[in-house]
Parts: sequence; C-alpha cells; structure tokens
Amino acid sequence: MEWLYGLALLACPLGMGAMMWFMSKGMRGGDKQKATGDQEVSRAQGDSLEELRERQHRLAADIARREEHDASVREPQPAAKR
Repeated sequence: MEWLYGLALLACPLGMGAMMWFMSKGMRGGDKQKATGDQEVSRAQGDSLEELRERQHRLAADIARREEHDASVREPQPAAKR
C-alpha cells in the first residue's frame, strides 16, 4: 500500500516532465514554419527592382479595381415609391 503513495507522489513530476517534453517538440515544429517564411523573404529580396515595380503596379491596379467595386456596391439604392 505504501508503494501506491510513492506512485502518487511521482505522478505529478513525471506528468509535468512529459508535458514539457511534448510542448518542446511542438515548439521545434514551429521552427520549420518560420524557416519557410524566411525563404520567402529571401526570395523576395532576390527579385529585381523592375520585377518588384511590376508586382506593385499589378497590386495597385487590383486594389483600385476592388475599391471601385466596393464603392459601387455600397451606393444607396433609390427608395421605391409606394
């Protein structure tokens, strides 16, 4: 019966150690995602200035087109006569 008390005393520290180990494995998995993001940044830095300007122009045109669409959708409709 005394071994049961010893087991109960060890359950908390062992459980805490296991939880810390599993959490640290998860943190290392996050490093892989961060590395992928860093690769995208370095790829963007490798683009030429002209390519970046073209991309900026396309994005600006896309933004303008979407803003124009949103403005036309938001215009109040004339009230119908009863």
